[in-house]
Amino acid sequence: MLLRNIKFCEIPSNPGDCEALITRFYYDSVEERCKEFIYGGCGGNSNNFETEEECKAICGGKDMFFLSYDYI
Repeated sequence: MLLRNIKFCEIPSNPGDCEALITRFYYDSVEERCKEFIYGGCGGNSNNFETEEECKAICGGKDMFFLSYDYI
């Protein structure tokens, strides 16, 4: 079981409607990793994180841990 919120981690990045140049991170579900993008400052969507660490903690990536269970 992968620990991530698939609902908003799989939507594409969206820079929003404004014109600010704010560095943010989003989860790229095709490459299974967090990537940098430029956020406009308003609008956009929930696949938008202030840090790469926050993105990884919420959405994961190739280096995330998997839970394994032993069944009897």
